[in-house]
Amino acid sequence: MAGAIPLIRAGAMAPFLRWMRENGSPVDALLQDTDLASFAVDDPHQPIPLLSLFRFACLASRIEGPDLPARVVTPSSLSEMGIIGKLAYSGDTIRDALTSVMTALHYHTTHEMILVQPARDGAVVREAWGLRLDDETRHFAQQYVAALIQSLCDPSGTGRPAFARMALVAHPIHGIAHLRRYFGEHVDVARDKTLELQIPSSVIDRPCLPVVSDLPGDRLPPVTPLPHGKDSLIPSARVVVDGLLAHGSPTIEQLAVAAGQSVRTFQRRLAEEGTTFSRLVEDVRRERAMAGLAGGQSPAGEIAALLGYKRQSSFTRAVRRWSGTTPRTIRAKNGRHAEP
Repeated sequence: MAGAIPLIRAGAMAPFLRWMRENGSPVDALLQDTDLASFAVDDPHQPIPLLSLFRFACLASRIEGPDLPARVVTPSSLSEMGIIGKLAYSGDTIRDALTSVMTALHYHTTHEMILVQPARDGAVVREAWGLRLDDETRHFAQQYVAALIQSLCDPSGTGRPAFARMALVAHPIHGIAHLRRYFGEHVDVARDKTLELQIPSSVIDRPCLPVVSDLPGDRLPPVTPLPHGKDSLIPSARVVVDGLLAHGSPTIEQLAVAAGQSVRTFQRRLAEEGTTFSRLVEDVRRERAMAGLAGGQSPAGEIAALLGYKRQSSFTRAVRRWSGTTPRTIRAKNGRHAEP
């Protein structure tokens, strides 16, 4: 798998996490099993490894049933998903909203493509992934995307099918019959592995009615696009390291899993781009530490803990190695109160 580590904002997990917690499903165990327990998955704006999210959805659906991705979606699901929800509710009509999502999807995820094309009576929405995925994963991913788009088309949750036709990859065991209760009788098997939704003009040209909510996803911080799927490895690897630092010291095994590669392959790719795993982690720690000391309000001990240092003395030695001075001096130079 070439290019960047596939990423997605953790908001994509929000409907799953909410439903599973409400229904007593083993969320913590699944997060641990899919290597997501070290990420801030309850922060909808936090980037997380996309392949880990796919594994989480597959394992959860094997436990709860092949219709789980459709079942977890409610009329308010988009509003709890952060950036993508804001984009979805940014247009005057549902067509405008889907077009906004299409053009700014790189703020939410890498490797996913959505195309909204005009049709004689409405529009055709196609969604695909620039990744090699097995049919089970594609089925769950496409089912989930279709359910989210249907929730945008039917914000009242009446249950009326929004699509004149829907085509997706069949589940390798269960097929597609389990989806007709959610999407109507016009559900077919996709011929080219691509999700296709035919939305009539009576639906897609309706006014877009946002769901009012005070969920965390409504508070949108400044965000930047995620590293492009065809970019080099290092920018996306830095994003993953940054997300892991809050829960301890990242391991190369964690990054290799996020990249869908063996440790040896991942090490070789880093070497091809002129770095090593230890240097990558050191660079991210240094940048976060120096930015926190120069411009933040947090005590040095708190910054050290957030960067995975168990002792402040270790953090002080690292800062001296990077800058030739101490955290106290950096704070003083920038007009910040120096902690005793």
